[in-house]
Amino acid sequence: MFGGFPERVAGFGSVSPLPVTAWELRDCLERAGSGDRLAVVQTYWELARLWACWFLLKDQLALAEEWAVFLFQNSHLPGNAEGFLRLRAWRYQLQAEEDKWERAIVETQGRLSHLLRLPQGADLLLPSTLPHVGGYDLQWERLSQSQREDPRLQRLALKVAGTAQALPVALEAIGLADTAWAEELESFYSRGHDITKLLEVTELYLDLQRRWIDQVIEYNRAIAEYADATVSPDVPPRRFAASLILERESPPGEQTGPFPSGVAR
Repeated sequence: MFGGFPERVAGFGSVSPLPVTAWELRDCLERAGSGDRLAVVQTYWELARLWACWFLLKDQLALAEEWAVFLFQNSHLPGNAEGFLRLRAWRYQLQAEEDKWERAIVETQGRLSHLLRLPQGADLLLPSTLPHVGGYDLQWERLSQSQREDPRLQRLALKVAGTAQALPVALEAIGLADTAWAEELESFYSRGHDITKLLEVTELYLDLQRRWIDQVIEYNRAIAEYADATVSPDVPPRRFAASLILERESPPGEQTGPFPSGVAR
């Protein structure tokens, strides 16, 4: 769901009614300074979430246009006249959601612009740094004894591990839904099946993709909270940005930290 996100940045300016500029997370942190680093990261990821959902919605609207053409060309098939009406209602629903996402993008953009001290009328920011989806090294063993005994740090570490564990499950569900959606799409085009079932499967698929986006962003927000609590405020912004992606070879969910045997389960 976040795959291909950076590639879409370059072409977005051609379809956006407003000026758009791609920003890396580390560049945002450098501009804001160390004082607001957590707020910058959290707002950046929220903006990334909104853009990702917006792109997803635009993809669905494009598909709806294709399906409308197909139904119009095959209106003689049983059920397709009624299906066209259902599709039109679904398109109206997507368009209403599109307006909602765009308003949220503008509002979040305003908060991030304030944190970055950008001038009024600046281009919309399009996050071009991909959120982290791999395992994250808490580097728990490098913390001081007092830090490891701090209940707040323990809670933050547990939060990172907990959000990481949800990712493989969500991704597996998307894989299953993708297969079901592809099969239903094939039936729709090749056999002239009524579009009602396709819309039901598509809505489920869309919902799972949105949940995946939400979970990925929640994981990255948890990492940011933990990093902000453990990385010195004197660390340069680029080094802090690097601390948000401390790769582990183990799968997500297996984080060293304040857990039995030192591993989250």
